[in-house]
Amino acid sequence: MFFAAFLAVFLSCGRNGMRGNQTIIPVKNAEVRLATYQDAYPGVFSNLKKTRSYAVSMLGEFEPNTQAAYLWVDSVKLNVAHAMWNDERMTGSQYLLNGQGKLDLFTSRNYYQPAPGMDLVQVEYMKTDTLLPKFQGMLEFIHEGKSFFVRVPKIQQLESIYAP
Repeated sequence: MFFAAFLAVFLSCGRNGMRGNQTIIPVKNAEVRLATYQDAYPGVFSNLKKTRSYAVSMLGEFEPNTQAAYLWVDSVKLNVAHAMWNDERMTGSQYLLNGQGKLDLFTSRNYYQPAPGMDLVQVEYMKTDTLLPKFQGMLEFIHEGKSFFVRVPKIQQLESIYAP
C-alpha cells in the first residue's frame, strides 16, 4: 500500500503534467541526433580565455506550449540562445513548441582567466547542483510550469577556432 501511494505521488510530481486524469508527457519520442561543442579563443588579450559554443539537434514530438529553456552541462544551466524549429529560426517568445519536428538549439559559455588591463564583465551562470559526466548533458524543457528533461548522451568536440 505504501509503495503504491509513493509511486502515485512520484508519477504526478515534476516529471509528468496532469490534464484531468490523463498523464501528459510534453516531450515524446525524443532522439538527440547530434550534439557538439566548439571552443573559440579570442585574438585579443583579456580576461576572456575562451567561448565554448554548443549545438544540439534532436527530433521529437512536443505538446503545445512546451518551451526549450536550458542546456545543462558540467554543473551549470545555459539559456538557449537561439533555436531552429523544422529549419525555421525561432526568437524569444516563439520558443514554444507544438507538434512533431526537428529542433536545433544553440547556446554558449564563456571561460575567464585573470588578466591585468582589459577586463570584460564576467557572465554568471546558474548552478544546477548536479555534476554531469564529462561530454554529457541534459536539455530542460518547461511545460505548464514544470521542468522535463531529455538526456544528451554524448557531446562531441569540434576543432577549436583561434582568432588571429
